[in-house]
Amino acid sequence: MLECTALALVPLSLVLVGIGLLWTRIWLHQRGRVTADDVPARLLSAFGWSLLVLGLFSVVAITTNVVAVITCPMVGILLAAAVRRHQNSERQALLRLLTVAAERGIPLETAAQAFADERDDTVGICARDLADYLDAGVPLGLALRRSRNTVPTAALLAADLGEQTGTLGLALRQAVTEIDELEMTLRSLLEKFFYLAVVVLVAFGTLTFLMTRIIPVFVDMFDEFEVALILPEVTRGLIAATRSAADQWYVTFPVAAVLMLLLVVGLLYYVRFSPRDLPVVRVLWRRVDCALVLRWLAIGVDQKRPISEIVRLLASYFPRPGVRIRLQSAVKRIDAGAHWCDSLERAGLVRRPEAVVFKAAERTDNLVWAFKEMADSSVRRTAYRMRALLSVAFPAAVLVVGACVFVIALAILTPLFSMIQHNT
Repeated sequence: MLECTALALVPLSLVLVGIGLLWTRIWLHQRGRVTADDVPARLLSAFGWSLLVLGLFSVVAITTNVVAVITCPMVGILLAAAVRRHQNSERQALLRLLTVAAERGIPLETAAQAFADERDDTVGICARDLADYLDAGVPLGLALRRSRNTVPTAALLAADLGEQTGTLGLALRQAVTEIDELEMTLRSLLEKFFYLAVVVLVAFGTLTFLMTRIIPVFVDMFDEFEVALILPEVTRGLIAATRSAADQWYVTFPVAAVLMLLLVVGLLYYVRFSPRDLPVVRVLWRRVDCALVLRWLAIGVDQKRPISEIVRLLASYFPRPGVRIRLQSAVKRIDAGAHWCDSLERAGLVRRPEAVVFKAAERTDNLVWAFKEMADSSVRRTAYRMRALLSVAFPAAVLVVGACVFVIALAILTPLFSMIQHNT
């Protein structure tokens, strides 16, 4: 008994020691004894977090016992999500600070250094690197990349083009205050299908166990009764269906692969990694990138700049390689003498109805309104379609999964009822 108690106290001791080391690091930083870049501070942070995580996982493993193979990964996912969300919120605060500094004419390196002085974590180190790059004369967009400050595509493009066009404050403000409705909708969509993927994959594992361990026992037991007791029809149907699925592995394997893809994508979104480069997600995000192009065209036209110049700047600085290639194709057509609207349409950046609206707005000198309205309309329309898909597909998928679970449960329980009825 004493040994069990001592074993249970070891993980708690690791957690307490880890918290103590992290608190010591914070205390030393607040009194100016160390900075985030100092070797002692990094060692304290590394040892503190290592002991804290090791102790936490040990507590979970001892508490949950056999189920630790499931609970420990879940705890790891929750910890990763918490860290990522905290870092993203801190980077958003840094971006808002840079926006205010650009609007009020405060040097960006001063604002970044002030932000870094208040923090001693990873975000603070990245902010200090950003201040050093800005102080050395590196442009804001390049400084954000080199300092490992992950910001949204709109903010990165605003940093690059804002300095080129002299609208850095306005561009950053627009990027910060813009609510990306499509991203919120896509996140909700992937979270729900992540739930379904988990349920279906767990059901696959459970069904595999039942078909390899339980059903053969039922078959042997019913064979002993010979003619007196026949295996229920629903159970025989389940056996035939699983055998058919095993024989046609070339059909079931792609289905399992798609479920795993949904599982991975949903998990990445949960921990705030944005897998926009995956094929399916890239298609859903294309309209957002095109809307971002239209918003920058609106800013350029509002400044009385030639559209060809704005398209050329976008082709040079747009963060997404796929959109950048399309913009470069449009630039080549414009240089060859084609109309800018036809060039954007041929490059796949605007649709035919939008091109008609832009040409009409150009004749009436109302292009700024047209660009903004079409950009907002494109994002709203895509988000609406995704919500419609979610409202129809998710309940249907839940009903299908529920029906499958009901059939499997019926196929497992019916033989038991038959044997009980036969023996009474």
